[in-house]
Amino acid sequence: MTGFSLLDWLTLIFFGLAWFGYEFVVDRTAVRHRSLNRAIDAERHHWMQEMALVDNRIMDSNLQASLQNGTAFFASTSLLAVGAALTLLRATDDVLTILAEVPFGLATSRIAWEVKVSGLVIIFVYAFFKFAWSYRLFNYTAVLIGSVPRPGSPRGRDPQAAAERAASMNVVAAFHFNRGQRAFFFALAYLGWFVSGYVLIISTVVIFLRDLKHVLPILLQLGIFATPVAYPMSKIPADVQVLYSIINPLAPIIDGYRRTVLYGLPPEWHLLGPATVTSLILLVGGYLFFKRMEADFADAA
Repeated sequence: MTGFSLLDWLTLIFFGLAWFGYEFVVDRTAVRHRSLNRAIDAERHHWMQEMALVDNRIMDSNLQASLQNGTAFFASTSLLAVGAALTLLRATDDVLTILAEVPFGLATSRIAWEVKVSGLVIIFVYAFFKFAWSYRLFNYTAVLIGSVPRPGSPRGRDPQAAAERAASMNVVAAFHFNRGQRAFFFALAYLGWFVSGYVLIISTVVIFLRDLKHVLPILLQLGIFATPVAYPMSKIPADVQVLYSIINPLAPIIDGYRRTVLYGLPPEWHLLGPATVTSLILLVGGYLFFKRMEADFADAA
């Protein structure tokens, strides 16, 4: 496809594999039995069974209404996101002009921009349908809750069986709600297509090391001096440039822009290669570290 580089294709394939791979592991392997969603599903069943034992169900109705309202909010937000993404698609010429004027910006073609924005639209449309279907199922759950017989009802229906049906419908509605939220999270990852792995690692560490936020401005200033921003890469001894590119993968990228924009020369490909490998390692390592520590974010916040 014209305008799409090999890196774009690899990134798109990686994104798709990450999404479907995550859903497969979370929903279809033994990992799902240790997930928070599975634990909450069990509590939904306990909730309905306890509800069948009481006559006053105002609190249960309020809880169910809060679930419906939350789902409706996300469905509306999805529509707003779709509209915003379509606006970006309509303003392609203006966006390309702005990107071309940004210093050291990433040049992109019209077709590449339109394909990327179309992908964002598809993600938010998928999220909308998931939230809309979840909202409908939560409505069904409300009906099933209302049909659970009160204690001592003379109609002869089994209240525990009716409560179990309401719980099962509640679980299915929550499943589709989680799929919609997952689409939102991957949409954020989609927006961060070109974000460095350093950002992912540092943002994760900051949650646990509160004082690091005071040190970050100093580290960023030191990073400017450690990166060839005000001086060319040629100032670094030739015998350590490869090692320097591995340690600081941003250096050959900035120097490559300088060579291309100012001097009309190609980038130093033998330096960009090691920098790319380091960036991929940081990206994968940062993602794995983030997922490993994600469960403790709420306790640390």
